[in-house]
Amino acid sequence: MMVGDNIYHRPEGEEVWQQLDSHHSLKDGSPNPLNVKNDTKADRVLVSSHFYYFGSAAPLAPAGMLKRLGFKNAIGHRVFDAESCGELMNWITSHREAANVVLADPFDFKKSEKRYTGKGSSVV
Repeated sequence: MMVGDNIYHRPEGEEVWQQLDSHHSLKDGSPNPLNVKNDTKADRVLVSSHFYYFGSAAPLAPAGMLKRLGFKNAIGHRVFDAESCGELMNWITSHREAANVVLADPFDFKKSEKRYTGKGSSVV
């Protein structure tokens, strides 16, 4: 099973980032220079001791739940306090036996025509 969607790497001894075929690459699967530059500019990673990785098996949240949370599908970092996330977390945990689990492989981007351009929130 593949795990995660880490799409960037630098071969040992090289300075240039390599980008795998993904939602962030060009339609032909080659690297999108705008996304490579933007996505690799920070020297941070997300680390968690409590996670769910749904991959291609991501469930649909019940109607209205994400709206009540104030979630908007957009680019950028978002923070929600534990109290406001209670309904969502209760729903997720009621359908999953345990946290810290990978439920499915990442989405297969080779089967999709949609790509993020690196300009605003444009997808082509």
